[in-house]
Amino acid sequence: MQITIKDTGIGMEPEFLKNLYAPFEQANNGVAKKSGGTGLGMAITKNPVALMDGSIDVQAALDAGMNGHIAKPIDVDILYKTISEYA
Repeated sequence: MQITIKDTGIGMEPEFLKNLYAPFEQANNGVAKKSGGTGLGMAITKNPVALMDGSIDVQAALDAGMNGHIAKPIDVDILYKTISEYA
């Protein structure tokens, strides 16, 4: 399963991506003052995705928004068995 998120916002410097999952980190503190936010979104998102053996990949550029991909491997046999039980 894969979820893709595309954002056309202000983006961020590619160098900030190394801090993306750190709690309370924000690429631009001015935006937080204007529209709120704590810098916890990606820190919170990373943990359950990792616990499900998933992955997150983010590409971003300043003034160009961001693309995010969340991927989670699915065991098709287990999925089929579960669906069959409820059909």
